[in-house]
Amino acid sequence: MVCVEVVDVVLGTAGGFTLGGLAGYVLGTRVRELGAWRYWTLNFLALVIGGLLNVAGLSAGKAWLWVGAIAFIVSSLTGLKYGRGLTTGRGSLDPPPEREPGPPSLWDDE
Repeated sequence: MVCVEVVDVVLGTAGGFTLGGLAGYVLGTRVRELGAWRYWTLNFLALVIGGLLNVAGLSAGKAWLWVGAIAFIVSSLTGLKYGRGLTTGRGSLDPPPEREPGPPSLWDDE
């Protein structure tokens, strides 16, 4: 017999992962052509929302909620990354464009 709490944690994990991944991907595609600061703001908001859900789950003693919150954080950040990227996987087979030497900027789109 399976403990009900284990089933709740598995369902919470699957729900948090699915919700975070889909929301992250959709929002990532919406900010694709906009400024990079919006992407970083969404990353910060994903961490804040997941952190608040995590604290709520720990405070209430609901394991399914805090485990689901951790899954939400991981999948929303991944969804944002793949949603904002123009390609996924191997990427474009074209060679990268020539750039000026120097460290890349986190805030400017190129």
